[in-house]
Order: sequence, then C-alpha cells, then structure tokens
Amino acid sequence: MKKLGLFILLVLSFQAFAQIPNKAEKKYEKAQEALRDLDEAAALGYLQEAVEIYPEYSSAWYLMGDIHYQKRSTLEAIEAYRMALNPDWEFNYSLLYKLANAEYELGFYQEAKEHFTAYLTYDELSENSVEAAKQLLIDIEYALELKANPVPFD
Repeated sequence: MKKLGLFILLVLSFQAFAQIPNKAEKKYEKAQEALRDLDEAAALGYLQEAVEIYPEYSSAWYLMGDIHYQKRSTLEAIEAYRMALNPDWEFNYSLLYKLANAEYELGFYQEAKEHFTAYLTYDELSENSVEAAKQLLIDIEYALELKANPVPFD
C-alpha cells in the first residue's frame, strides 16, 4: 500500500511539472492571434485543437471559457472553466470567480457556493472582488433556501 501511495505521488509530481507540448502551444498562440483579429470562431477551433493535443492545458480551457462566456454560451463556458480547474495553476482564483459567477447565473447554486467559497481562500484578492463574492454567497444562500422550501402559489 505504501508503494502505491509513493507511485501515485510520483505520477502527480511528474504531471505537475510536465511541459505543454509545442503543438498545443502553437495552437494556443494561433487562438490568441485569431482573437486579436476578432475571429472568435477560429480562436475556439484552435483552442479545441490545443486541448485535444494536451487535455490538461488550463490556459487554453480558461480562454475557451472566456470566449464562450462573452458569446453568452454560459453552459459551454462553465464546462470549459471546469476543465481548466487545477489547484497548482497560478490563476486559479480568477478562474474560480468566473466559474462560480457563471454557475450562479444558470442556477447551479450549490456549485457556485463551493467555488465562491474556494475563491475566498486566496490571499491575492482585491477588496471589491471579496465583497462581491460575499454578497453573491448571501444571494446564493437565499436561493438555496427558497429552492429547499418552495412557496405554493394557489
């Protein structure tokens, strides 16, 4: 059992330090160029290719989520943001806020609550974003309470 735990630890350590394949990086760069040219469809195509090459590519998933969110494809944004989640990624706090906000908008209150709560554990947050997250948590608690205790309208 101890050997299995050590093996898993080594595999996870290797994955944390794994480099993004060149082909995936090139696709990500092409996506950024497409965005500069305001071609969201092409950018999404390149990002999809990047994550097919390297499914753990958090930056590509994150950018894909942002594009979907801007296009008001909130469910697709949530899916991409969830794929981007990586506790070792330096931009995880920003991702958690965007994910929680999108989940809140679609009524996924329990998930939004979990992600806003995780967001608030980070130190590098602005005072405004902390206050906004706390207010949204209050709204979420109220929404969860309403869902748990619906009022009949007869």
